Amino acid sequence: MTGSAVGDSVGRGGSVRCGSTIVAFSDVLPPRWLLVGPEGDRLATMSFLPISLRVEGSRCVVFGTDGEAARRVRSLTDAGASIVVIGDKGDSAFEGLCSKLKVVERELRRYRKGDLKDAALVFVCGPDAPTEEIAAEAAERSLLMNVADVPQRCSFIMPAVHRQGAVVVAVSTAGASPALARRVRDQIATQIGPEYGQAAELLASLRERFAGGAERGLAFARLLDEGLLEALRSGDAARVERLTERVGIELKRGSRGRGA
Repeated sequence: MTGSAVGDSVGRGGSVRCGSTIVAFSDVLPPRWLLVGPEGDRLATMSFLPISLRVEGSRCVVFGTDGEAARRVRSLTDAGASIVVIGDKGDSAFEGLCSKLKVVERELRRYRKGDLKDAALVFVCGPDAPTEEIAAEAAERSLLMNVADVPQRCSFIMPAVHRQGAVVVAVSTAGASPALARRVRDQIATQIGPEYGQAAELLASLRERFAGGAERGLAFARLLDEGLLEALRSGDAARVERLTERVGIELKRGSRGRGA
């Protein structure tokens, strides 16, 4: 199946013809794809707002005991959430994970009305959870809910994530293809090594020492342009020290100048 550009059909975007189907895209409207075929226009994927949520100490409820539920439990643990897992007994690996990660509550049963009281986020994993009933309560309580592999039922989706310390790269296809999101994530991961996490830690310490503003931002940009990441990657501690010391001197000089 070959593709060809067929014009500017949506905003300032364009479209690609794949056989009898036209895939239209836009760089003006929020990111979304329209499949235009014999049945007429239909929205193939939805638009989501990419954000990072602070859930430390918040009650997050996970329904299910499959591999997807295990991934959600790990992610929530990393974020410091207070996790509740509800579902029939899982395999030894899943139950061992819940015990190891100190899940706050582990309920060996199916969903009951009221399970979402005081919840911040809701995750529905696996085919056995009563999605319709859970979704109804989530809507009543205005809660954000994720249903694994059913993006049209989600008020938020989980991206493919690569972490290096405080640096987090999240890749999403708006639910169109988790496999593609993982592939893009893996490609990015080859470029974002441990030196990025080290750089984030170093820059955070410098931010605490010097007042914010355009001058600090420009100084940090120069620090990166002059090879901070390369020095960290190669383990050249002397070069890292020289670079950061020079930036510190520049920022102190600028601060004294403003005081005068």
